[in-house]
Amino acid sequence: MVMVALAAMLPRATAVPASELNALRDFWVATGGNTSWTRTQGWSTLDQAGPPSDPCGTPNWHGLTCDADGEHVTEMVMTLGSDEYFGNGLNGSVPESIGDLTRLKVLSLGTNARNVALNHITGTTPASICKLSALEELSFAHVGGMEGEVPSCIGNCTNLSIVSFWNAGHLSGTLPRGLCELEKLWGINMEETEGITGVIPDCLGANQPELNVVAFDNNQLEGRIPASLCQAGDSLGYLTLTYNQLTGSVPECIGNLTSLLQLGLDSNTLSGTLPSGLCELEKLEVLLLEDTKGVTGTIPSCLGAKQPELYQIALQNNKLEGPIPESLCEIGEGLGYLILYGNHLTGQILPECISNLTSLEWLILNENHLSGSIPSSLCQIGSLRNLYLYDNQLTGQMPSCFGNLRSLESLSLAFNSLTGSIPSSFCEIGTSLQNVILQSNQLTGPLPECIGADLTRLEWLQFTDNYLTGSLPSSLCAIGDSLQFLDLD
Repeated sequence: MVMVALAAMLPRATAVPASELNALRDFWVATGGNTSWTRTQGWSTLDQAGPPSDPCGTPNWHGLTCDADGEHVTEMVMTLGSDEYFGNGLNGSVPESIGDLTRLKVLSLGTNARNVALNHITGTTPASICKLSALEELSFAHVGGMEGEVPSCIGNCTNLSIVSFWNAGHLSGTLPRGLCELEKLWGINMEETEGITGVIPDCLGANQPELNVVAFDNNQLEGRIPASLCQAGDSLGYLTLTYNQLTGSVPECIGNLTSLLQLGLDSNTLSGTLPSGLCELEKLEVLLLEDTKGVTGTIPSCLGAKQPELYQIALQNNKLEGPIPESLCEIGEGLGYLILYGNHLTGQILPECISNLTSLEWLILNENHLSGSIPSSLCQIGSLRNLYLYDNQLTGQMPSCFGNLRSLESLSLAFNSLTGSIPSSFCEIGTSLQNVILQSNQLTGPLPECIGADLTRLEWLQFTDNYLTGSLPSSLCAIGDSLQFLDLD
């Protein structure tokens, strides 16, 4: 009896339960702790002859955080540094015993960047994770080697706020409906898992008032975009579903997402028209709806009118028709990229108010049916770097004010019906200009003598199929080695 009493009074090596300590030991062994980890503080004592150090002692084992009483592991973040940018060199699979860390709130084995000292996790996601009822964050981002399905029981982790399998490997199966049971869900990122199929659950977003991020890019999802996502209301900030096989139209209720910052639906097989609800997204910064191949109708005449933060509009390679709406000019200095090529747009090439877009860098309108002359107001956009208007029905002359575009790097006006000569003021663009493609127009007269003297960084120069006269300017020789392609025939 005295011996028992004395034994009870002896100090314990750790207050952490044996089940948790065993789970940590299994994790150390399964992920190559003594062969590949960069930092092994505390963990390496698992290999010593005596009992290991206290995981919740001072200092804690690397990557672990414990509760205030020092009795249970509550966080496992296996990276280097607080920004979670670098991995700790983990290499192996997650053991089933991970489910014995019953007080775990954070399990983060992923990193915030790819190809930078990664953790390499292989195998499937253990179903025992569903036993972690306290779990709030689960991340396998960029671990690269996982396979199998997301556990169907994930809905049991009712406290989950963040779920990330971004670039986790080649997952398979469908998105479990249990995701809809995570009423505290803030962000779900399943980008680049490559093998997830089936439909997006039609309940996602319905009872998730804190949902801010939904990212399912680069998978094999099919079916319609569920209207339940609209029920996330003003909490949803990012909805990106690019590079899937989604069908149907953009939901009419999209305007309910009044806090949406980024909408990415490109590279799917969508149809129907662009809903006017897009104009209700007053905080929108990025609109990506290119390469759907089936979206028809006109660009909403209200787009941009109340969206001063809209920075990128990409609607290329669809079946859009009608004019470019003047409402886009109301975006003002916010718009940096306007990309509308490969549609059936008609009417004037640009509204006169285009000069309002004072920060525009990319204006890509090629391969449409736009007509009229190039407005001189375009020359007021000094920030413009890439201007592609080729393969339209443009007439008139090149604006003599083009020389004001001192930031211009690439210009293509090919396959139009432009007339007149190339203005000498064109050379005033200066050393920023690298590519000039004016082929297949009706341009006349000689090339400006200054073309080689002032445009010394030219790489691509193409003037074929015009009516140019005169001899080649000797200044072309001044360009030197930078010129890679010259076609004047």
